[in-house]
Amino acid sequence: MTASGKERALLVRLLVDAIEAVLRVEAGPLAARRAHDAREWIDADEPDWPLSFVVVCQALRVDATALRAALSPAFEGDRADVTARDDEPKR
Repeated sequence: MTASGKERALLVRLLVDAIEAVLRVEAGPLAARRAHDAREWIDADEPDWPLSFVVVCQALRVDATALRAALSPAFEGDRADVTARDDEPKR
């Protein structure tokens, strides 16, 4: 998949949104859930899904493995936050 123009801008925004979520640019319980969801998207190896992390990175010519490695320290806090919140009763 090769992206150009508006498609490229959309893919860049998708990738930036996931990175911002993982790095916790925002705060609060919804931000923690976004971080968790972004981490799952980044960790998944789904080359057949059109908007998977690996496909988006490939289209943008970003090294998916290197980006995952760079973000991995931020993933450690995400695991604890989501686990604690998942144990809370739903309202």
